[in-house]
Amino acid sequence: MKARKILAMVLTITMMLTLIPVFGLTVSAASIPSDAKTFGGHSYAVYDLTSTWKEAEAYCEGLGGHLATITSREENDYLYNLVVANGYRNAYFGLTDENKEGTWQWVTGEPVTYTNWHSNEPNGYSSENYAMFYWKWEDGTWNDGDFGKETDNGGTVFICEWDSIATSAPAGANLIAVPLKAGSSIQLEPAVKTNVKKTWSSSKPNVAKVTSSGKVTAVSKGDTVITLKYGKIAQAIIVRVK
Repeated sequence: MKARKILAMVLTITMMLTLIPVFGLTVSAASIPSDAKTFGGHSYAVYDLTSTWKEAEAYCEGLGGHLATITSREENDYLYNLVVANGYRNAYFGLTDENKEGTWQWVTGEPVTYTNWHSNEPNGYSSENYAMFYWKWEDGTWNDGDFGKETDNGGTVFICEWDSIATSAPAGANLIAVPLKAGSSIQLEPAVKTNVKKTWSSSKPNVAKVTSSGKVTAVSKGDTVITLKYGKIAQAIIVRVK
């Protein structure tokens, strides 16, 4: 009986709206800095431009990205080598326990499924709230640092990441969230190119508004779903304004 109900729901959804196999949108390449490097469908760049971790977070989000999140050994090794290739031996990314000491969270809100802490790290010093690659360990393992203070003599290098914003997900599934700072903008593009007339909409224009060409501008704190419809196809992502 349960299986019949599920099948009926799927058929109803299919009749209402046919979803393309890849349910998502992509951030336009124009929104990603030209110096960014690509790996695994994501783009990354290393910077040393700010004096605090919060400023680094805001800088990445202002470019339509976020401080890097690391979800696999392969990604970890790539980013560590990228840092070294840019002439650095230390760099911060988007893992922090500043909200609750000892509880480490990614800036994007995604679950922490991979870590690569060095032995006896994180060591629990209250001021060292940010995960980083550290010059002492050339194997790419992590240290907790204080960004711009005592760790690495005040080092402030950080890594930005831009997601490919696409996922295989049925209607009603959790969508990928794109972080944006209020006042900043990104350009969205359909995952499938077409000349069919497109209609863009925002579920909460007071949070973020979208133009007829897919340009999204963050207005105020909150979440909104940006949806693109053309023909019988729909694509969507969540825009999370901080």
